[in-house]
Amino acid sequence: FADADLRRRINAIVHPAVHAAWEAAATRAETQGASVFVREAALLPSPEQRAALDRLVAVTAPRDARIRRVMDRDGALFADVESRILAQPRDEDYDAMADDIIVNGGTLSDLSHRVDALWNAWMDLEKKG
Repeated sequence: FADADLRRRINAIVHPAVHAAWEAAATRAETQGASVFVREAALLPSPEQRAALDRLVAVTAPRDARIRRVMDRDGALFADVESRILAQPRDEDYDAMADDIIVNGGTLSDLSHRVDALWNAWMDLEKKG
């Protein structure tokens, strides 16, 4: 995360392959009659990728919570986690691009309830069509 040039080179290799796999999975799902296809991604989509999405949900968390979670999960040092966060888009970037934002500042159960509530709201809208 500290070497921006290396990160860009790695992303240039990894992300096209990930996107191609996603496109293939979406095509299979559509062919099989799926009414909904959910894509999970760690990064914001490019403008072209965003145009292909009906909705974009961003799951964010307060900075302190993100730092604590990564340190606990990975045994990482504060400085290492901080460099990861600085390499990521700002919260404002997610806010500007997302249709819906879920703030993950609590427990896993809290997050699950927020996701379920959003999903149910979408399904209600779909039914009203």
